[in-house]
Amino acid sequence: MDSTVDKDALLSDGEEDVTEEELNTPIVLTDRDLGLMTLCHGERYLAYSHIKEGFWPDRSIESNVARRRIRRLTEEGYLRKEWIEPRTQTLYLLDERGHQALKERNLHQDLDLYRFTEERDSRLIDHHLKVTNIRLLFR
Repeated sequence: MDSTVDKDALLSDGEEDVTEEELNTPIVLTDRDLGLMTLCHGERYLAYSHIKEGFWPDRSIESNVARRRIRRLTEEGYLRKEWIEPRTQTLYLLDERGHQALKERNLHQDLDLYRFTEERDSRLIDHHLKVTNIRLLFR
């Protein structure tokens, strides 16, 4: 899957809350970003609900804070967005720049960057996401 990001697509996918100015401002990684990327790397991939509940549990869905930050991290190449066919679930994976940021801070857990293979088993992915749900309960 191509990991390049089209800024126009990010602005036009139904969430106009990310401004052109935000997209043109350099991103500064926060401790929350690093924690999110570390968890994403360790679990291989996360659903939006994992990220929202794990890192923004007190924010309402309407605030879009989590979604906006995830979009920035994706746009900047720290995360990658992939879909489970038939495009029923969006998953977030660590991307090259995120892996490098974790390596620079010795947070990469000696794990290689995870990539999906062409033969995606949706049952296995579903199982993995449910296990992640349980792991997050005990964080």
